[in-house]
Amino acid sequence: MEEELLRPLCSGSMASYEGRLMKCEECNIILDRDVVAVLNLQMRGEGFPKEPSMK
Repeated sequence: MEEELLRPLCSGSMASYEGRLMKCEECNIILDRDVVAVLNLQMRGEGFPKEPSMK
């Protein structure tokens, strides 16, 4: 099962944009999909929650 890619800082959903690029549906930033994956893995490894808590 493929896990949804999330933008590390705003937790917006990432959608394919052009080739290897991904665009955040929340803040419209465009990043290489490998960069998004590395940032997500690094943040998860450091104990950041997958999604921000809503208070």
